Amino acid sequence: MGKTAFRSPFRAHRRVTVLQADRERGGGTRFVHQVVRYAPSEVRHVFFSWPRALWGRYDVFHVHWPEFLLRASTPIRSLAKVPLYLAFVLRLAVTRTPVVRTIHNVVPHHEGLAYEKPLLKLLTSMVRFNVVLNESTPVPPGVPHTLIPHGDYRESFASYPKSDAVDGRLLAFGRIERYKSVDVLLRSFRQVRGEYELRVAGRGEYAVVNELEQLASEDARVTTRFEFLSDADLVREVTSSELVVLPYDEVHNSGVALVSLSLNRPIIARRGPSTELLQQEAGPHWVYLYDGEMTPGSLEQALAALRGDKGVREAEARLVGRDWSNVASRYAEVALTVSDSRKKAATQQYFVNPSGQRDNLGDSVLRRPYLQHLRSQGALHVYTGSDDSYASGLGLETEDVQYRSRGAWLWALARAALRRRAAYAVNAGEIVLDRRYLGIAAWQIPVCGLVRLTGGDVVALGIATRSRPKTPQAVAALRATLALASKVAWRDPLSGVARADSVMPDWAFAIRTTRAPRPRDILAVTFRSDRPPLLPSERDALKALADQLSLGIVVVTQVRRDEQSNSVLAEQLGATLLNWPSDRSHAAHEEHVRELYARTSVVVSDRIHALIIAATEGAVPVGYSTTTDEKIARTFSTVLSRPISASRSAPEGTSLLAKANEVLSSHDDFYEAFLKAPDLISAAVDEVRTDSKWKM
Repeated sequence: MGKTAFRSPFRAHRRVTVLQADRERGGGTRFVHQVVRYAPSEVRHVFFSWPRALWGRYDVFHVHWPEFLLRASTPIRSLAKVPLYLAFVLRLAVTRTPVVRTIHNVVPHHEGLAYEKPLLKLLTSMVRFNVVLNESTPVPPGVPHTLIPHGDYRESFASYPKSDAVDGRLLAFGRIERYKSVDVLLRSFRQVRGEYELRVAGRGEYAVVNELEQLASEDARVTTRFEFLSDADLVREVTSSELVVLPYDEVHNSGVALVSLSLNRPIIARRGPSTELLQQEAGPHWVYLYDGEMTPGSLEQALAALRGDKGVREAEARLVGRDWSNVASRYAEVALTVSDSRKKAATQQYFVNPSGQRDNLGDSVLRRPYLQHLRSQGALHVYTGSDDSYASGLGLETEDVQYRSRGAWLWALARAALRRRAAYAVNAGEIVLDRRYLGIAAWQIPVCGLVRLTGGDVVALGIATRSRPKTPQAVAALRATLALASKVAWRDPLSGVARADSVMPDWAFAIRTTRAPRPRDILAVTFRSDRPPLLPSERDALKALADQLSLGIVVVTQVRRDEQSNSVLAEQLGATLLNWPSDRSHAAHEEHVRELYARTSVVVSDRIHALIIAATEGAVPVGYSTTTDEKIARTFSTVLSRPISASRSAPEGTSLLAKANEVLSSHDDFYEAFLKAPDLISAAVDEVRTDSKWKM
């Protein structure tokens, strides 16, 4: 099968989980929350807590202000963080988790305790990638870095009501801290003459606020609001001012500056490399600079320029590449890049036996995305046997190690396990719990035990069992296998399990097509040969559906053993037959079938993978069974909230034609659900519960 015929979410990258060194609430920063809010689906961000940092599952650690990992409200509490911090750094080192740092400040704004610097060097020495917010930021030599500009707030604040600017009103806002020199601003403003007023707004430290309140009381033109500002309050405060003042001793990266310019209010700040760059970007009428410490003269000069520029200032400040969608996407690229480099450096090798029915196209289709996911975790060692036709549909790549001999594959697995490099993946798809399964369990259980004893993972993702009665010994064997697994997810919620375990959609839903749109003029039909054939009334319903929609009928063979019954059905319907020649491989036949489904308007079948493949090609899937549609219903329940199938055996069953029209009426909703299915799979795999106490 051509590799350009479909796109899987696991081909380029798996979904990466990033632990952000920031709290979700109660002290979290707006910058980090914006990155998380606008993150693309390929990257999942989680917020910091010590239990999550020490025991949680994540691929990348992203730190912004490293010192906050060691600081607390009192020296005793800070000291209590030290053992947690050391355990966390050890975990990062042992797991080789990539560390990304965004350099917000050249040096911390506040001095820490004496032990802080040497401890922080442990973490900063582990940084694999640095992000700078402007070109003036110095970066450590030998560590890759990239520039991602601080995001603006235009979209974030677009929905809040704006105020009209009050002539002569100056504003200083944000968290009020000593280094921001707001006291210098108040003393300088007191000497500025004219019809001006100054407002100071934001939450601050008690001692600093106390001092500022005393200074403010000495000038009636100064008003204060020392409290946390909601977004709505912030927008009102900023837009009611004429100029925002940043009296800081040094401005390297400032969210206050970006908020102000996003709301189209000019700023005045101390001259420095970063503020000069910001002035070049936004325009000289938006960023006014002064040299040295702020003085009354600095303020008066800025106010005079502000008045003179009133008629020539552009409608809004120029902010280039700062929308948060772009910023978050750039951060996602960094996370994916460092995660990929970790994957390439990883020593774990995944051993898998993706066996399936050699005459069933669906069996190779569902396992290809599974292998793609495993490939994103480490090197892939695949036992395929001697059937090249079946193996062609698995999408193996040149770097994969392929084995035709089970003995050679098991020997390679044992050697990798002894070097503590082996991981084992239980085959995805349906497990038939009969006596034949005991033969598989006889070698699979020892393999799982060896891999776990040598520190490797055992995963079983996208497995299912039949609802029919099971052999007790086979059930016990499966239970023993899954007791050794570190990750388990069932393909549907009713696969014979007696407890609510993790559930994910069938792997075949992960395939996304990239074909150009084309006319859809086909009603595709395919049915199992091991069930009662369609009745004349059911065949008449198919013809009526084709006439209703002006479609030609094509009977499709997806499973070779259905060929004879499909030939009979095609003759009875007066339809075209798409057969599966004996010399055509899985990959080649899948391409023929997908090409047909890309022109199909509706597919009617009792085979779940005929319905899934057609649905991923944009056709409307209608399930219909001459016995029971239970298997279709539970497989599709993971992506759809409403059923798409009916059966002859249901006591009050819906007729085939009625069910088809019911599904057609909801086509748009179903189509959107199928588009989202790959993301559901990615999320389910990332968030699957790790629990070895599995019950049948």
